[in-house]
Amino acid sequence: MTFECHAIDQTTGKAAIAFVGEKPWHGLGQELTAAASIETWKKEAGLEFEVKEAGVRFVDNDDPTSEALGFMTDRKVLYRSDTRKPLAVVGAKYKSVQPGEVLEFFRDLTEDHGFSLETAGSLHGGRRVWALAKYNDGQDVTAGDRVLPYLLLATSFDGGLATTAKFTAIRVVCHNTITMALNRGEQGSKTVKTRHNSEFDPTAVKESLGLVQSTWSAWLNGARKIASMELKPEQVAELTAKIALRTIPKGNDPKESKAFKAIMELFNGQAIGSNLTGGATGWQFVNSVTEYIDHQRGRAADSRMNRAWFGDGDAIKSEAFSLVNALTA
Repeated sequence: MTFECHAIDQTTGKAAIAFVGEKPWHGLGQELTAAASIETWKKEAGLEFEVKEAGVRFVDNDDPTSEALGFMTDRKVLYRSDTRKPLAVVGAKYKSVQPGEVLEFFRDLTEDHGFSLETAGSLHGGRRVWALAKYNDGQDVTAGDRVLPYLLLATSFDGGLATTAKFTAIRVVCHNTITMALNRGEQGSKTVKTRHNSEFDPTAVKESLGLVQSTWSAWLNGARKIASMELKPEQVAELTAKIALRTIPKGNDPKESKAFKAIMELFNGQAIGSNLTGGATGWQFVNSVTEYIDHQRGRAADSRMNRAWFGDGDAIKSEAFSLVNALTA
């Protein structure tokens, strides 16, 4: 069964997404083997195109067939090399990371360092591209509650997203994408961003991220710590109100919001895998917030995915982990 998905790029007539293993929720894309080459990934994920640049000329709206009225020297158009369709008008100093470079970032990681690509593709007509690689087969936070470590790299061609490399974790039982938050003083960074006015240096990014094993171990220890911490009902309500406050207009009561009510219901047993979290724990709270962001918030599943990975949803999930983590100090 194939579902309508407005985010996945289909401008060439084929869904620009490739995957290994379980078919994505939307039923789109090309299934690859775990040993597929980077070149195969580029082709099947629809990331073989290049982003080209062109000057910006403007014409009279009343007579669009007339000669151009002028030329903008401080702006340029980004467009696809394959379809020649425009992606965005950006500043003259905007530096693009080519779609193929996103997958090249993982070449040495997959060949020499134990990573395995799991999904890659593009969204919104090619304006945003990503690749996601799994580091290992994960470990349990609590008995039977396995979490897998991943590294995500994404970039955009519309100015909406800096080139972003980030560690993330996916909970197997419900496919929640849990933002990794590290304590101050721990080595490495969970997220490294390169703005589009700077050159993308993959080697420097990997160095900034630090050793993935130490980052994963530090996060896993933190997750296990909050899983052993029981929350009182008033603490849950207070934490949930802080999270809900970020989803509503200023001045509204967070406890009357849709987010507050949904997260509280999830925490009180409606969340997938609630039987694995150890009861009313910090881990249950994190997963309740994450399930709300990943699977309930917003009108469309594809927009939820976009926000959960790159937008305010990611920030909200990170705050949820940080809030309960602070209670263990």
